[in-house]
Amino acid sequence: MSGEIAIDLAAEITGATLVRGSVTVSGISSVVIDSREATQGALFAALPGENTDGHHWVDAAFNAGAAAALVTRELPRSSGTLLVVPDTLQALWRLAAWWRKERDPEVTAITGSVGKTSVKEMVAAICSRSGATLATSGNYNNELGVPLTLLRLQPLHKFAVVEIGMRGAGQIAPLVELARPDTAVITNIGLSHIELVGSQEAIARAKAEIFSNLPQDGTAVLPRDTPFYELLLSLVPPGTRIVTFTARADDPADVSLLPGHKSLLVHGETYALSPSAAGAHVVLNAACAVATSLAMGLDTASSVDAVNKWRGAEGRMHVREDSMRSITVLDDCYNAGQESTLSALATLQAWNTSGRRVAVLGDMRELGDHAVAAHQSVGNRAAGADIGLLVTVGEFAEVTLEAAINAGYSGTNLACSTAAEAAEVLNSHLHCGDVVLVKGSRAVGLEVVVEALTGQRSSYHG
Repeated sequence: MSGEIAIDLAAEITGATLVRGSVTVSGISSVVIDSREATQGALFAALPGENTDGHHWVDAAFNAGAAAALVTRELPRSSGTLLVVPDTLQALWRLAAWWRKERDPEVTAITGSVGKTSVKEMVAAICSRSGATLATSGNYNNELGVPLTLLRLQPLHKFAVVEIGMRGAGQIAPLVELARPDTAVITNIGLSHIELVGSQEAIARAKAEIFSNLPQDGTAVLPRDTPFYELLLSLVPPGTRIVTFTARADDPADVSLLPGHKSLLVHGETYALSPSAAGAHVVLNAACAVATSLAMGLDTASSVDAVNKWRGAEGRMHVREDSMRSITVLDDCYNAGQESTLSALATLQAWNTSGRRVAVLGDMRELGDHAVAAHQSVGNRAAGADIGLLVTVGEFAEVTLEAAINAGYSGTNLACSTAAEAAEVLNSHLHCGDVVLVKGSRAVGLEVVVEALTGQRSSYHG
């Protein structure tokens, strides 16, 4: 949020009852939900939480300079200005919808089972070459993160790149109604959240909600190399422009990876592809990002150059070094699904190292009835990835490890119940020159392993 919005107008937009404080307030310049982030002119939204109620921190926000607080009840002892509403989150949505309309940037919304954060950052890197760009920070891709992202829009922003996540059907549609994207992107259809949704087809239908609020001149970006391509295509509103991408050179997509994955074919033109970021999956994410830039009418040569120079997202195959022991850590512990874990193992196998390849693999969550088979698949792949030390972590540690051994893995192995246990035992098993992949769902907390190995605290650490 930039500039100021008058208190009276904010009350009108949110449907709030305005309770004036003893301090004169001219307007609101930002919106925060953490009192520690409150600065002069901020609106502090007091949200209910699992462990605390934001109303307990209203005074702290005022002491830090907040102009007003969005609350669900009057606070007689508070000296600050209050906007009293029935529901603070709903009021945030109203304010964000108004703010997005006022600023009116070109909005791109991105979803997918895996790769959406990397594609979001690649697209943001592309857009920033043509104008000021706002992109979703961290994992702000849900019913709270999306409105907070939109409330960060400034008049100078020409582009907004908004990541949209989901855990179940019906969750994406209201978020795109709020964001009102001009371009909507699906990176892929995988198994993530299948426990809650039921099937891959149901996941595809849920992801296709990203197209539900496109304008008549909007564009949908689709992956062609998915068995659900025709289904996705059928769910795009009639008349919407469609741009496609694929990893198959023989597929008639708008953007195709050529054999060897060292170049892209874009409408008959070939562009050299050499991403700086690590990971076998990066090239397909790059193809998706370039297809998105094509949908937006941006220069293709500049777009390819931008993805080639992009160095990777935090916690997603982020290369870290322990220079004391010459150990390389591939920090990919932000999240994990079957597809992304198999890709990470392919990257590890291809990594040039003087030492051993070490894999620390945590559970993949929210897979429901598919969980055992998915972990067995990962174990099978690990057996063929030239790994010298395999460390499995979590509830399915033994499943992954047993599958690897049954598939022929004969290296050193450790099965750990928790990330803390893995962090404690791993150091003593590492050798100079080893390269260590750390991959798992965020709930497993493998960032403590990365920090134990490198001494570097992950910026996304909770």
